[in-house]
Amino acid sequence: MSSQKNSRKQSGKDEWVFRIGMAISIAVLLIGLMAWANDKWGSIKTTPNTVEPQQQDDTSASKDLLPEPDTTLSSADSDKLKNNVDNSALSDLLPDSAFDEDEESLGMFATGLGADNWDNYDPDKSNAALQEGNRLLAEKKYQQAILKYQEAAKYDPEDPDPWFNIGLAQAKLGKHQAAVVSYEKSLEIFSDYPEALNMKGNSHLALKESNKAVQAYEKALELAPDYPLAWNNLGKALAQDGKIAQAIQKFSKALELNANYIEARHNMGRAYMTMGRHQEALTHFNFILQKYPNFEPTRRAYMQAQQELQRP
Repeated sequence: MSSQKNSRKQSGKDEWVFRIGMAISIAVLLIGLMAWANDKWGSIKTTPNTVEPQQQDDTSASKDLLPEPDTTLSSADSDKLKNNVDNSALSDLLPDSAFDEDEESLGMFATGLGADNWDNYDPDKSNAALQEGNRLLAEKKYQQAILKYQEAAKYDPEDPDPWFNIGLAQAKLGKHQAAVVSYEKSLEIFSDYPEALNMKGNSHLALKESNKAVQAYEKALELAPDYPLAWNNLGKALAQDGKIAQAIQKFSKALELNANYIEARHNMGRAYMTMGRHQEALTHFNFILQKYPNFEPTRRAYMQAQQELQRP
């Protein structure tokens, strides 16, 4: 009896050990499955988070690279951008300018100026450089004057006068194509500048571009109808095109505004000679020679007109 009882106790004890072992094994298996599932599904869940920040960065970059000019740029920024585009276009034309033999100066002129460079803004320094440039221009030191005008433009990008004066100096050096570019730059800054238009016309005329010269002079006269220099120069451009009668009208208008305008009067006389009206030409030449008897161009024209009148 006692041995059977002990046998049943041992058997029951073994069964419990077996069941506990099985339970532990199942628990270990479940824990393993849960760990595997967590690794598997956890990595899939976090994958979009690794891509999303990159997509956000790309989107913000595209907004920076592709702004809408009307909504993201102020008017001042738009003007600076226009001037910068404009500064890049200018650099393509400058190799034909007065700086052909001075590469260092050319580089500064091509890249150092423009209304997008406001860090150096100083109107007092600009005015001082402008005045120094004017002094050098009066002394016929044209290339040195241009360097000073460059400096003036750098310190005050909104002042049209340095560009206008650069054009004057370039024209004096015979660099009329470069001068046209400089006058146009001046007009970009201040469009109602009849003197710049007049001088731009003069450079076009020197380049035998009479149509462009006429357009420049006519626009100058729209702004300043009482501008005798532009009337005279318009007459010269028309005469260059063979439109002598129209040219005389323009010279006459210049003389209405300034009767002592010697060049306009001389040109009027030459135009009359071209039309064969030598007596009228002599009237104008006499007027000049009474005031300036040694003015050689008019003396020669006077003698030619007299010779034509004496022909049988």
